[in-house]
Amino acid sequence: MIDKDYDYSEYMTTCTVRIANCLNTIDFDRDNSMDYFVNKEAFYVKIENESFSAHKTIPLDFYFDNDEQLDSLHIEDFLEELYQMHQSPHRPTKDDTCIYSAIIEFLRSINPYDMLHVSEKDKKLTQLALILPVKYWNEDFIRDTLRPACIQAGWISVNDDHSKLIFSNELQCRMVYLQNEKKVLTWDTNNSLLRERKYISCSIQCVPHKALILLSLELFQMQYDTDFAKLCASNRSQLRDAFFSPTLIGSTVTIALSLPSLTDMLHKIKAFLASTLSEPLDMDDTLLQTLLYSLTINLYHYSQQDAPLDSHLVNLANQYGHKVITQAQIDLLSLLSTHDILNCLPDVLDIDIYKHLDEYLQENYLVDENFAGVFIHTESNIMKQSQNDRFELYTDPNSKYSDHQMGYTAALYLEKIQQKVKDAMTDSKRFFGFVHTSKSMWPMIEYGMRYKIYKMVELASKLLRPRITRQSIDNSTTLSTTNKISSFLQDLPPYSFYAEAKITQHQKIKLLLHQVICTESASDTEEKSTLATDQVSIDFDDLYATICESIWILVVDGTLLAHSCELDCANTASNIQSYTHFCEQLSRQLKEIFTNAAQKSQSLDYTIRIQQHPACQSCSIELTQRMILDLGLKPYLGNISARILAGIQSKAAFGNHKVVRLLITGSMLATWMKSFNHPYQKYIWKQLEEDLLLGIQSKQLRVNLVMQKPDLQESQFFNDDYFSKRQLFQQVSSKSYYLEMICCGPTSADIYTVDQDAIYTRLNPTMANGSKTWRLLVAQSERDTIQKEGISKTVYLSFQRQADGLIKLVDEQYSIIYILVLIAVPFSISQENLDSPSWTSPTENTVLINLLESLPSLEAFSKQTTFPMTIHAKPCLNSSKLELAFRLGVDTAGADDPLGFKKVYVSERLTLKQTSS
Repeated sequence: MIDKDYDYSEYMTTCTVRIANCLNTIDFDRDNSMDYFVNKEAFYVKIENESFSAHKTIPLDFYFDNDEQLDSLHIEDFLEELYQMHQSPHRPTKDDTCIYSAIIEFLRSINPYDMLHVSEKDKKLTQLALILPVKYWNEDFIRDTLRPACIQAGWISVNDDHSKLIFSNELQCRMVYLQNEKKVLTWDTNNSLLRERKYISCSIQCVPHKALILLSLELFQMQYDTDFAKLCASNRSQLRDAFFSPTLIGSTVTIALSLPSLTDMLHKIKAFLASTLSEPLDMDDTLLQTLLYSLTINLYHYSQQDAPLDSHLVNLANQYGHKVITQAQIDLLSLLSTHDILNCLPDVLDIDIYKHLDEYLQENYLVDENFAGVFIHTESNIMKQSQNDRFELYTDPNSKYSDHQMGYTAALYLEKIQQKVKDAMTDSKRFFGFVHTSKSMWPMIEYGMRYKIYKMVELASKLLRPRITRQSIDNSTTLSTTNKISSFLQDLPPYSFYAEAKITQHQKIKLLLHQVICTESASDTEEKSTLATDQVSIDFDDLYATICESIWILVVDGTLLAHSCELDCANTASNIQSYTHFCEQLSRQLKEIFTNAAQKSQSLDYTIRIQQHPACQSCSIELTQRMILDLGLKPYLGNISARILAGIQSKAAFGNHKVVRLLITGSMLATWMKSFNHPYQKYIWKQLEEDLLLGIQSKQLRVNLVMQKPDLQESQFFNDDYFSKRQLFQQVSSKSYYLEMICCGPTSADIYTVDQDAIYTRLNPTMANGSKTWRLLVAQSERDTIQKEGISKTVYLSFQRQADGLIKLVDEQYSIIYILVLIAVPFSISQENLDSPSWTSPTENTVLINLLESLPSLEAFSKQTTFPMTIHAKPCLNSSKLELAFRLGVDTAGADDPLGFKKVYVSERLTLKQTSS
């Protein structure tokens, strides 16, 4: 059993509350939840409205009416007040009691369940995560003051588990994010970060609606995450998959930088374009602001400073600016890049970064320290702020951007400031490690908290016994095979991985990755089983052809000399006829030597002659069996060993999974052991084993090699189509997932699903409030098997058309709007339930949303849905998460994702159904 205080796997949703002290705000965010509101009169889709919100921000300070003094008590920072009360050695005064009561009332008024509209039935499955500024990260303060205050305010009850309300700080969340978010890294952080080493964090963030950028410096030391270490205290072997969390050293220094206004920046860019381009460029403010958004996309989504200015501009101008950009404008802008715009902007970093850092080190007595690395990262509220700014223009074509909308200004200047800070750190002689920069489009603090919860759920799934559902017996394995596999798994740690390499007669090496899981048998004893995780196939060459090729190469380069001959055959070595004749003769000799029992008594130095040219009997090569072994068979076996080890190391094949045991089997290996003469059997077995062991040692792999000759008698082990697995269970989904598509507009359309037999089935829609809704079951809880290849659903959207081929419009007054959402429910449902008109979707459980944006041209919109829409669900990360992916169509794929899949990861408690006994 595990400590319930650190078990996060029982919750379905997380409400994150971030106290952003430097921004003077409290940000509320609910994971995996999003509501949608369709406004048919307006030309847009609104994701959040006043009655429901998955995200909310309120000021940090507040006023409280004090009845005794008949005036209002202003509390600038409630967290600071609580922290000072905790630090004070004196008993609380009457004023302290009044302030504390006001803080409790304030916390009660901003209860996350109420702020994010969590229903009563969902509170039990909702976890609260409170993210604090680093300054207030003190375990005693959290335990003795902050948690009791949250209990008094009704956020949690006294009887709730410790895991109901968890705490973290901004630095921890940021570093966890950088360890897990692959899009922001160009190197493997987990292999570069070292425990107990010291690092520097430099975070850059903008203040919404203010011309300010804040630059924070923090020194920290990497250690095992405290919650993760406590959870796996009973099983220390799980620490091999642990992630690191930073521990702050000293205090934090924050530097404020002023930015120019948006108006000044627009004038600067206009002047630059006018002086640089050969012809005048007619761009109004709306189109210029759309250009700024295109630059932001280049910098933060694609990380392209060299991208031409017309990148994404045509699409953005049509969708958000309500402007049609001319070809002349496109041709002019294509001559310049994003980097050119950055260079034309004035430099605002008029402070000495190294001077501030040196003063900080002296203040914390760390002047003589050497640091292992520096992290420079930009906070992602910049992208969110720029989108909020653009939304105003999107909803009102006549609106103008004002100076308080600083999203674009901050987005562009952050790139300049980040480079300036990097140069200062790189030039310093104090840092001998890496200097790494990163930026993200979305909140890395909140996402870092989410990644930590994923890791905790993953560990809980390992330590807890998997949830077992209904039984479906399949007695496909014999008793002897089952006993052998049970012995093989006995000393493997739970949730470790082993690989089986099958050397087949078709010149292929089949590599299969298995994960060991731990369950309880009917007698309440521990029982180990496996789940097939991944499979790859590697080609290798034929034994005889490879030996002939190796020896022929030695003949050609003169290493092996032929006997003198009566004919002039000096130039026949490269002749294809000679090569074919030589290989045919040597292959016959090799088969005779390896398989004929009469040859096994011959000496290894026994000489054989191979005729080099078919027209000359005296032109031959003398070989001994020892030469054949050293020059042909030994390199051949070494090549097979190298391919097997490269396969189990390949991240492209097995990801980041670490193989702890390697099992070698296969029909070709069995054939060699049964058909070859005993000396060659022994040589092949020993040489292959030696090559594998040497390769494991040279690559410093922590892998145990298993090769057992007695298992050759077990035909199932060495059959190419049978892998030595004890798969008593199959993974199933612990939740039900379904796709919901809403049509609100003047068109009439149908949706069809396609099964594996290419049979099309029309989905029945339901009508409500003038909109048409389709629902499709993707995975049914505890029933649908989630194999390694996943579950796929294919959907076609077909518009009804007129005789002239154009889309048939029911009412031209409204624009068409389509919304697609993927929703999860923690119980089993069927397609019949979804087809019922009385079904109500729990939108608070939405895990993926894809808006099919309303375009001015319906024909352009229909082209986006010509290709099939695909929904894909498959297990990942030690079976503790599901990867849910959605693709709208092939022609909407972006340059960074050729398949155009939008992905999201959902925590998944390992749930199994029994398949054999």
